[in-house]
Amino acid sequence: MQTATGQRHHAARSFSTLIEMLRQSADLYGDYPAFLFRNHPGDKEQTRSYRAFLSDVDAVGTALLALPLQQRRMAILGDNGYGWALAFHAVINGAGVVVPLDKQLPDLEVVRLVERGRVDVLFFGRQQRSVARTVLERCPQVQYAICLHEADGSAPGHLPDADTGAAASSPRAALTLNDLIRQGRQRLAEGDRAYTGAELDTHALASLLYTSGTTAQPKGVMLSHENLCSNIQSISGILPIRPGEKLLSILPMHHTFENTAGLNYLLYCGGCICFNDGLRYFMKNMQEWQIEVMIAVPLLFENVYRKMRENLAASGKDLLVRVLRPPARVLCYGGIDLRRRLFGRILAAMGGHLRLVVVGAASIDPEITRTFNDFGIDFFLGYGLTEASPGISCCHQNNHVIGSVGPPLPEIEVAIDTDSDQPGAVGEILTRSRSVMLGYEDNPEETAAILTPDGWLRTGDMGYLDKTGSLHITGRIKSMIVLTNGKKAFPEEIEALLLQIGGVASAMVWGDEPAPDTVDICALLQINRDLLPEELTGQPEDAIGSWLSEKIKAVNHAMPVYKSIRWFLYTDGDMVLTTTMKIRRQPQLDQIRRWLNENNLTMRQASGRLMLS
Repeated sequence: MQTATGQRHHAARSFSTLIEMLRQSADLYGDYPAFLFRNHPGDKEQTRSYRAFLSDVDAVGTALLALPLQQRRMAILGDNGYGWALAFHAVINGAGVVVPLDKQLPDLEVVRLVERGRVDVLFFGRQQRSVARTVLERCPQVQYAICLHEADGSAPGHLPDADTGAAASSPRAALTLNDLIRQGRQRLAEGDRAYTGAELDTHALASLLYTSGTTAQPKGVMLSHENLCSNIQSISGILPIRPGEKLLSILPMHHTFENTAGLNYLLYCGGCICFNDGLRYFMKNMQEWQIEVMIAVPLLFENVYRKMRENLAASGKDLLVRVLRPPARVLCYGGIDLRRRLFGRILAAMGGHLRLVVVGAASIDPEITRTFNDFGIDFFLGYGLTEASPGISCCHQNNHVIGSVGPPLPEIEVAIDTDSDQPGAVGEILTRSRSVMLGYEDNPEETAAILTPDGWLRTGDMGYLDKTGSLHITGRIKSMIVLTNGKKAFPEEIEALLLQIGGVASAMVWGDEPAPDTVDICALLQINRDLLPEELTGQPEDAIGSWLSEKIKAVNHAMPVYKSIRWFLYTDGDMVLTTTMKIRRQPQLDQIRRWLNENNLTMRQASGRLMLS
């Protein structure tokens, strides 16, 4: 087994709970803005300082701790915003176990997870009122429903003079966060220190997160304060963020990538979390708030890259930029960094201040990474799992191998399950650290299958370590295609090549078994008709199918013969995705098979056709 341990390049503060971290940050950065947001696009900006946020957390936490509850498990279902962050920190820092939920889940799935999680308090956003009503109707154990916003949609924290809050002692009461702030402040004024003086068990369950279930049913990942705090400290060792720097929050905060790296790590650093007004306002927010830091999934910056290329081509400057990039790169290696000066106009379209982007949850074309780095943005790819809180590895200034997901984070071990001692040997990726989860709730069999007796977490991903100690991901074990000759193909590797075809927005590869002892590699391509070559405009679907067929032949020529794509379909409809834009393979495959059955077709017969949604 090959192993590597990440090295620290920047010192970290010492803390063992999130509330200890938050109190340190309030002391260090008191009046710095911790949050910047609008209640609605076009509204006046609002801010909350570190000191104000801690005051609100203490008030809400004090009120929650006074509620007569049995389980003390509290779910959050809502859009990113100040209310979401406030509810999360008030709960996890002493009021109970927090259960972040995906706001895009169907109502009945929310009900199932609320029941599974033994939730007795539900926080909900103004867009989730209908789901909240369904939960209250079907889940009698839920005692309180608390709205993250006021009736007019405004965020909590600014209180009117009149005290019109509902009584929090009423079972199944409908409250708002402002009600809890009022009641908590009153209790604090009366000397209630049950919340602010509590000592937390750093090893106990603090956060219960349900995996997105790309290939199976969601599992309840149990994380402790030690898990979360150690991951924040590991991130701090390679990705420093300066106090006051702004991050644009776009990914859903129920997802551990955004939760740890975009919310809690920013609060550790003294940064300002700016809540995006909506995807249509992405560039506007980048420009007006002069964003410096982004945590994102590849799809977002693939779209930024495409638009940037279109603008350069339209302005006639594409050739000039391509000519300037190599010498700018060489000068930077030599200690003369002119990149942001040379490409300042390109950077200005993104606000002019963006300096750090960390992309995770999926792979990205190395040329996109190389391009943004050439323009003067530290554009790094990272890797993690919910079960690891989530960070495992990430590129950084001291070790940036493009195409890799970087070396392990500081104090985190990574291993490759292989008998070879040579760099590049592929095997399952394992990780071991204080960030590794407590286990899956109520699922000892799955926990035993993924956690070894000596503390290693089996990630289910295949990959290798190169000679620099950087980790490369080759694919998921569960999606691996085993061919009849014993050779193995990883869909993710083939999909990365398919995504380089112009007009292909997404791709999924799988192994079809039309007969015993036969496995055909197949693909579904999602196309963006606006990005297809102009000569295909107005052409029949057969012409598009033929054009894609030629492109797939070129992809096949770039791979070993055994990995060749045999049959394919294409669609202009939506793929089945998680909230972090990863394809849910099994549901997507089920959709393909239903379409084939409805049309009485095999993949061989349907190859090259448009699959209608």
